[in-house]
Amino acid sequence: DTQENMWNVIKLKNLRNQICSHTWKLAVIGNYKSGKSTFINALLGCEILPAYAIPTTAVTSIVRYGESPKAVIHFLQPLPKKIYQQCMIPDRALKHMWNYQMRDIPPLTVSLQELEKYLVIPMGMEHEEASCQCPYQKIEIFSPLQILKDGIEIIDCTGLYEIPPRQQTNVEFLKKADAVVLFFNALARGFTGEISFIKNTLQENRIAGNNLFCVVNRFDQLDWEWERQQIRDSFNCLLAPYTSHMIYCLSALQGLQAKKFSNN
Repeated sequence: DTQENMWNVIKLKNLRNQICSHTWKLAVIGNYKSGKSTFINALLGCEILPAYAIPTTAVTSIVRYGESPKAVIHFLQPLPKKIYQQCMIPDRALKHMWNYQMRDIPPLTVSLQELEKYLVIPMGMEHEEASCQCPYQKIEIFSPLQILKDGIEIIDCTGLYEIPPRQQTNVEFLKKADAVVLFFNALARGFTGEISFIKNTLQENRIAGNNLFCVVNRFDQLDWEWERQQIRDSFNCLLAPYTSHMIYCLSALQGLQAKKFSNN
């Protein structure tokens, strides 16, 4: 089959590129408030990404190795027709943008201490509004952590359903990932959005099966064992057609707290 052969050639090229780059890419995606950033912080063993109870991630971020901690802000080309109000853009970034007349803006390097100003959805904005008006395309975060030095690269994607430019950015990262972690919220009722995302985005781009791992977060907040067992059974049945791996029911927050305790 010609199409199948074409996909095999693409897979081989991607595998060759991954081997040559010496990095293993893990992409994490899910609905807002599902705990993705907390989960990534737990993997890293420190709180690099801002993580709150309110919706947080305004732009896709890539955490990779670097000898000096820093963040590199990449701007959309072109900028959205309507962008954040000036008071919502850090002064340094606003000056940088005006230096280039708001066109073809090169990346801006900032410290990790400044990261929250760029990565977090501005107070008072809904995430849909923030997605439309955010001037940043992606943020590269560099850290000297050993797990990153060993060749791991972690991608914190924005929500499942974004405006087309940001959705396309997510898809491009997902297609290049060696593994995709899809987050669910144990406290939510109904997962039609996540299942539709698997069918309409992941499977259409051949991201499923061996590459897809499903995580049910906030499992510790379920009060009764019968309820926890019901959630396990439901997810195992629901997700069996889409992933060949077990379903992981966990608490990202407890994992982060345990990792921080073990590091002290």
